[in-house]
Amino acid sequence: MTSTAVTQAHAPPLLRVWAQRVLIAVPTLFFVGWSAFYLLTTVCAIINFAFRQPMFDQWRMYESFLGLPFPENLLQLENGHRPIVPNLFRIAEIQWFSANQLVQISVGTACALLTWFAFAATAWRQRELPLPARAAGVLVATIGVLWLANARMLLHGTESLDTYLLTLAVACAALCTYRAHERRSFAYFAAATGACVVAMFCFGSGVASFPAIVLLAFALRLPARWLLLPAIVLAVCLTAYLYVLPGSNGTHGFGELHPLDSALAAVRWISAPLVHAWLGHADPPLDTAMTGGMLRTDFGPTVVDSANWLQAASGIDWRTLATLFSAAAVLAFAIRFVLLLRAPRRVKRLHAFACAFCLFALATAAVIGIGRLTYFEEHPDQLYADRYLVWPCLFWTGLALLLLGDLARARKAAIPFLLIACALPLFALPMQQVSAMWSGLVFKMSQRVAASARSGVFDAEIYPDGADASRANVLDSLERFRQRHLAMFADSAWERLGTHCAVEQNNAIEVEFKVAAVFADALTGLPAARFEGRVLDGMARIAREDRLAILDDDDTIVGFAEFSYIADDEDALRLRTPRKRGFDGYVRGYAAGQRYRLVLLHEGRDAATMIRIVDPG
Repeated sequence: MTSTAVTQAHAPPLLRVWAQRVLIAVPTLFFVGWSAFYLLTTVCAIINFAFRQPMFDQWRMYESFLGLPFPENLLQLENGHRPIVPNLFRIAEIQWFSANQLVQISVGTACALLTWFAFAATAWRQRELPLPARAAGVLVATIGVLWLANARMLLHGTESLDTYLLTLAVACAALCTYRAHERRSFAYFAAATGACVVAMFCFGSGVASFPAIVLLAFALRLPARWLLLPAIVLAVCLTAYLYVLPGSNGTHGFGELHPLDSALAAVRWISAPLVHAWLGHADPPLDTAMTGGMLRTDFGPTVVDSANWLQAASGIDWRTLATLFSAAAVLAFAIRFVLLLRAPRRVKRLHAFACAFCLFALATAAVIGIGRLTYFEEHPDQLYADRYLVWPCLFWTGLALLLLGDLARARKAAIPFLLIACALPLFALPMQQVSAMWSGLVFKMSQRVAASARSGVFDAEIYPDGADASRANVLDSLERFRQRHLAMFADSAWERLGTHCAVEQNNAIEVEFKVAAVFADALTGLPAARFEGRVLDGMARIAREDRLAILDDDDTIVGFAEFSYIADDEDALRLRTPRKRGFDGYVRGYAAGQRYRLVLLHEGRDAATMIRIVDPG
C-alpha cells in the first residue's frame, strides 16, 4: 500500500479524534472562563466596595459590644440569633484593630472562598464525569456561592462573617460525614457534629445543619448508635440557646403552627434565586430599581423580555411560576434522595456533599417557614429578600451538582444539562452587573457616614432609624466610638476639626469640587453642607495615609472628606481594583458666602497641602 493510501486510511479516525478533542475543549474552556469571570469580579467587588464603616444593624450591636464586659458581650442574643463564634472575631477586631471592619470582611471573605472551593473541588474531582461536566460543576459552584446578587452578605462584614462561617462549617460537616462513611470512622462523625455546633452558634439557620447531617448519615447507613451523638449535642445546644444564655426569653417558641401555609412559604422562599435572576423582573417587577438597572445592561433586556414572555404565554403570574418551578425542584430532590437511600454504598462524594447542602437549605426553609410565617403573611415579598438569598442559592447549587453527578451513569442527559449550564452565566450576568452598581452606591453611602461623623455633622439621610437600628442606637455607638477612638475615629485627624491649619501650596493635584446639598444638621439644627468631587490629576501623589479636609476663609478645618467611589462608577463590575478618585465630604456651620478649600492632611506634619480646584463647569 502506498503512503498516500495509508494516509487516507488513517484520516477519518484522526479527524474523529480531533473533533472529539474540540468538543471537549470548547465547552470546558467556556465553563472555566465564566467561572474565572464570576470569581474575579466578585472578589474585585469585595475589595472595591466592602463596607469599611458600621452599617445597618451594626449600630445596635456595638452598644452591646462596647457597653458590656467580656464575656457577657460575647453571649448576647442578636435578633433571635446567637452569633457567638463570629462575635469572637468582632471583639478581637475591637480590641486590637480599632473596629476597622477589615477583620470581619477578611475572615468572612475567606470563609466564602473556602465554601466555594469545597463545592468546586468536589465537582472537579469527580473523575467519572466527562471534563466539560466537571467544568460545568465548577461554574455552578462559582455562581451558586459567589453570585453578586448576594452582595449584601458578601460586602457587609457582620453578615459576611455570620453567613459564610456557617456555610464553611456545613461544608466541613458534610465532608467529615462522607469520610466517616468511607472509613467507618466515628472520629470523623464526631468532627462533623462539632462543625454543626459551630454552625449553630454562627447564625440561627445553623440549627438546620444537625438534621441535614443526621439525614445524610442515615442515607449513608452509618451505624444507628452514632446518630445519638448529634441528637444529644443538639439537645444540649438547644437548651443553652433557648434557656441558659442571656436573652433566652427572645428565642422561645414558634407560635401557632400552620403546616400547609408554612410549607408553601418555604417553597416560595426556595424560589428566590429564580426570582432575582429571571422571573421577578416580569411586570410588575419585584424591585423596579433592580429591573431598571438590568435594562441598562447588555443582556438584561433579553432576560426581562423572556420573563415577560413566559408570564404572558402561560397566563400565570411570575410569583406562581417561581413557586411551581421551586416545587418541582424540591420534588426532584426528594425523588433523588429516596434513590440514594436505596444504594448507599454507591454514593459518591459529590452526591453526598450536594445532598448535605440541599437538606440543610430545606431544613432552613422549614425553620423560616414556621418561625416567620406571620411576618411573611404581612410582607409577602420579603420571602425573596436578599438577606435570605444565600440559603436558597445553596439548595439550587446542591441540586444542580447532584444531577450533574448522575451524568456518569446517564450520559445521554449530558447534552441538555450542559446547554442549561451554558445559559446559566448569561442569565446570572445582569444581576452580577446591577449588584456591582448597588455595591458601589452603598459603599459611597458608608463612606459618607465616616465623613459625616468626623466632621461633626449628623446627616439623617445616611443613618438608620428603624427596625435595623434606632437613632438612639446610632448616637450611642457614635459616642462610644469617639470616646474609645474606634471605627471612623481611629485615625486622630478628626481631632483637628475646628483648629487652625497652616497651608502649603501645591498645584500638582487637581480636583473637581462642588456643593452637593445644603441642609440643617439633624441634631443641632445648624446649617451644614455636603461636598462631592473627584481627583482629576495627581492621584499618585496622594498617600493612603493622607486625609482630605476642608478649610474656610480663616484656614480653620471645618470638615472632612472620604474617598467614596471610583471615578467611572457607571462600570462598577470590574476585573481590577483601582484607587477611588471620587470623594464625599461635609462642612459644619456652612455659610454660602465662604470660600471653602480642599487640603491634604499629612500624618506627622502640621502643615496641610492645598489642592488646586478646577471649576466642574
